[in-house]
Amino acid sequence: MKDEALFINIGRGSIVKESLLIEVLKSRVIRHAYLDVFENEPLKPNHELYELENVTITAHITGNDYEAKYDLLDIFKNNLVNFLNKNGLIENEVDAKKGY
Repeated sequence: MKDEALFINIGRGSIVKESLLIEVLKSRVIRHAYLDVFENEPLKPNHELYELENVTITAHITGNDYEAKYDLLDIFKNNLVNFLNKNGLIENEVDAKKGY
């Protein structure tokens, strides 16, 4: 896998072994992960994923609502553009210290 690869999981947390994902993120095999679902939910406040700078966690916001899908796509598009441009501005980023 190329080192600029991005990983996105908005489907099911159970399809990803988090310990392996953490390992490849730390070693930079994967450049960045965007996660909306997790192996065990909710994430504990001290979960290691919160400590990784190359992880963006969203608050389980994907769903079947028609209007929400467009809102989510806009948020994702803006976040991706900001990330690729190294802007640093992230919408709806989870703050583990706040618990959401």
